[in-house]
This record gives sequence, structure tokens and C-alpha cells, in this order.
Amino acid sequence: TPTEAAAAAVCFALIIGGAAALRGTPSPLRFLLAAGTFKFAWTFALPFILAGMASHDRSGRLMALANFMIGGGLALGPTIVAAALGNPPDYSIAPGISIAMGAISLALLVASSNYPLRARRPAPAWRLPAEPAAAPSGSCRLAAHR
Repeated sequence: TPTEAAAAAVCFALIIGGAAALRGTPSPLRFLLAAGTFKFAWTFALPFILAGMASHDRSGRLMALANFMIGGGLALGPTIVAAALGNPPDYSIAPGISIAMGAISLALLVASSNYPLRARRPAPAWRLPAEPAAAPSGSCRLAAHR
């Protein structure tokens, strides 16, 4: 829904802000606030992102792929930053890379939330909920409904 997309976008903005606050040499208080903001925003945004994806997923494949991509991102992000640090390492570029990746993710989230979905195929018959059995005529009813 648009409300969920807006909540996720606000959280992504907080994630980018938390990464921006880590630029330079942050004081212990600034580091605590930046890391806390980043962690809170990610923890708050993730259910909205996954719920939005699940609402479009009829087969379950997209959710499996999403969790795979989250794990891949947890590995790929530090790998990209480590490769960019150079020798000797220049750690000042790490927040900039994080900000850029966060901005790309936010742009993709906003673009995908406004993208009209193709007509979805109906769910396979084996995945549809079973029709409730009709009660036989003259059957007993619950005592509370008498």
C-alpha cells in the first residue's frame, strides 16, 4: 500500500542519514546515535519491504529470492567497501559508499512501489483454500446459537 511504501521510504531516509552521520571522525555520542538510528530504521523498514513483496508473490519464489538477496547483500556490501578502501585503507570513503547504496535502494523501492504489476496468474488449484463443507440439513447447532 502507499502507506507502507511511505513508511519504508522514511526508514530508508533514516538509514541514509545514519550513514551520513558516520562521515568524518564521529564522537562516541554521534557514533551511538548514528548506529542506533541505522539499526532502528532497518529493523523497522524490513517488515514493510517484505510485506510489500509478499503481497505480489503468489508462488513463494519471490520471498525465497528476497531472503537470498538480503543474505547476499550482507556479504556483498562489506566486500565492495573492502575492495574500495585501497592500500593503505582510507576508511573515510565507507560512509559515502553506504550512502550511495542506500540511495540506490531507496530509488528502486520507490520505483517498484509505483510500478503497475502485470496480470497475475491464478494460484494453482493445490494452493487454493478448500471450500468449507456445507453442514447437512437438520444438523446440530452450537448451544450458543439456539
